[in-house]
Amino acid sequence: MHSTFKPYLYWKQYSVDPFGKCELADIQLLSGTLRNVGHGIVMDINTTNADVVNISEGPLSYVYRAYEIKLRYANNDSKGSEHTINGNHFVGEIQIMAYNVDLYPTPKNASQRVKGMAILTAFLELSDQRNKALTPIIESMKNVHEHRGHKATIHHLSLDELIPKTDLFITYEGSLTEPGCHETVTWIIFNRPIYVSRDQLMTLRTIYTKNKHRPLHSIQTNSRPIMAINHRVIRTNINFPKPTNLCTMDKKTKFRVNPLYEDRV
Repeated sequence: MHSTFKPYLYWKQYSVDPFGKCELADIQLLSGTLRNVGHGIVMDINTTNADVVNISEGPLSYVYRAYEIKLRYANNDSKGSEHTINGNHFVGEIQIMAYNVDLYPTPKNASQRVKGMAILTAFLELSDQRNKALTPIIESMKNVHEHRGHKATIHHLSLDELIPKTDLFITYEGSLTEPGCHETVTWIIFNRPIYVSRDQLMTLRTIYTKNKHRPLHSIQTNSRPIMAINHRVIRTNINFPKPTNLCTMDKKTKFRVNPLYEDRV
């Protein structure tokens, strides 16, 4: 017997006015701040009196709000992603960080609590074509790449264009990949990558860090090494029937006997 869950994620973007009224936004463009955090770059999504993105359903029991975007990569193509497929790395991952707004007031609070976080991730794969959706981030790199703590404002980032065009994903309950690695995360890994050109990837790799204690040096990798599964249950909606409004006599089987034992039931 396997556990079941609603197999498709629900994205909704709201405009929040000062009085707390929420309306569906017509233009799904985000603004925020790109930061050099010393081991890579992070985009803080503006969620104050602006458009916010809520994520629900799929394997999520609560509503989660996107607040941050992280890019994971290394200085060579043989590694970079924090997940692997059949033991094979991708050149990187883009991770959309979201916290449980139903239960917790802030991302920091949620990151240490049960069901506090959801991280939606897509692999980065090399392509001959530039990814236009990454342009706001790539163009802002020149303002932050040398010094830890440097910031740049980003406008008109399309989250809808940034994520892969797929409803299929793999999910498991795991941990954050930075200290203190709290076991509070529902990971959702899209079944398709997003593409990045060689020059865009090289721009990401030019990130440096410098402060009074350390000289200027380049980032080698900002991905956590692959960890053991440790008996975690890996679930997926791949090959699930898509929802339909049409009438059907087909049964949605929740449990099926192994064919070897059917004649004994």
